[in-house]
Amino acid sequence: GQLLESIPNCNFPIYVGGPVAQESLFFVHSRFDLLLSGEEVAPGIYFGGDEEKLIEAIQTDSIKPDELKFFIGYSGWSAGQLDGEIKENCWAVQNKYHHQLIFEGNGELLWKDAIIGLGPKYAHVANFPQSPGLN
Repeated sequence: GQLLESIPNCNFPIYVGGPVAQESLFFVHSRFDLLLSGEEVAPGIYFGGDEEKLIEAIQTDSIKPDELKFFIGYSGWSAGQLDGEIKENCWAVQNKYHHQLIFEGNGELLWKDAIIGLGPKYAHVANFPQSPGLN
């Protein structure tokens, strides 16, 4: 509520998106049909959009938590940095997923589902404890 003072009765959670621009609020959504805005970043997933339409959709309860996520900050890389990290196997990349996975309310389940979706090579990682050092 404190971060979204301009949106009365807004009870959507806010996630930490990354260390860059943590004074800014960002959002992703799956309701282009409702907001008529946003940049499609993956099939059925839109970044940003018309803030007035978003506020109206929240106030009229037209958009639900499984269709919208707010983030403070974002993660960023310099030109070519992410491609280099992927080539070095620093990241496990999955391009085939159900877009609703992005809007999973429980971050732990989202992570587990994403890892399992990578296939048998990575599935065992989904059962690692949150802090392996405490195991």
